[in-house]
Amino acid sequence: MRVAATVDAHDEDLNGKASLGLESIDLGEVKPQSAALEAIPSEYVLRYQVLPVYFEGGTLVVAVGGVEHLDKVDELSVLVGKSLKPVLADPGQIRDKIEERFLEGMMEGISQDDDGPTANVDIDDTTDLADLQRMAGEAAVVQMVNLMFAQAVRDRVSDIHIEPYEREVKVRFRVDGILHEVASPPKRMQAAIASRIKILAELNIAERRLPQDGRIKLNIAGRQVDVRVSIVPTVQGERVVMRILDKGTSTLTMEQLGMRPDQLTLFRKLINIPYGMILVTGPTGSGKSTT
Repeated sequence: MRVAATVDAHDEDLNGKASLGLESIDLGEVKPQSAALEAIPSEYVLRYQVLPVYFEGGTLVVAVGGVEHLDKVDELSVLVGKSLKPVLADPGQIRDKIEERFLEGMMEGISQDDDGPTANVDIDDTTDLADLQRMAGEAAVVQMVNLMFAQAVRDRVSDIHIEPYEREVKVRFRVDGILHEVASPPKRMQAAIASRIKILAELNIAERRLPQDGRIKLNIAGRQVDVRVSIVPTVQGERVVMRILDKGTSTLTMEQLGMRPDQLTLFRKLINIPYGMILVTGPTGSGKSTT
């Protein structure tokens, strides 16, 4: 019943906005055309959260989540040099379609060995500072790191591990306390990736022999995300561990934490005592920060 109420409320919202003169579509029934999806660069789609759907004559129809996004459509029309027609759709459906189309191939792209500006450049711990700064700013490295963060937030990842080995680099995501390998970028790019993360965390890009800790603040599809960064030098290069705290995740009430009624009563009594200490403990990814 709760789901039905949510759907009904959304339908009323779309109908109200449609009265302003905008059409609405259901992305569960309308499949975006391949030609439309290829008409706008992925970086613009991810930035503006506007989904290309189909062509209507010479006009490209794009789905937006609300009338407040119409200014973005006008700006995007200028950037891509195309006539765009906005239609309204469920913001959740738009986000899902964008992730399905533009983020699913992210990790495969990271593993490409022969494409991109870094294809014929070897980077190791002897590379000088100027070269590292240049490589960290290359479009391929920037997009790789940005999309890595985007997919991590989408998949509710608690930690990102970038681990260097003798002949390879592994990217692993921790989900529900379990590490999953998701990519293996080219070994020669590991220093550029680490340097890009250092730049975002405002760390010393030239320091590669001592551990460093920092923090990154991201805005991914309108969601505020904090990333704690830890970089540790190893024999095979710098190992990067990033802890993700998605501020957009809904905060649980005490009743939603799963305690029994007697435990909840005791807990409420304890937190009102003006002295003492309550420890929240558990392994990585068990939900300590959420609790």
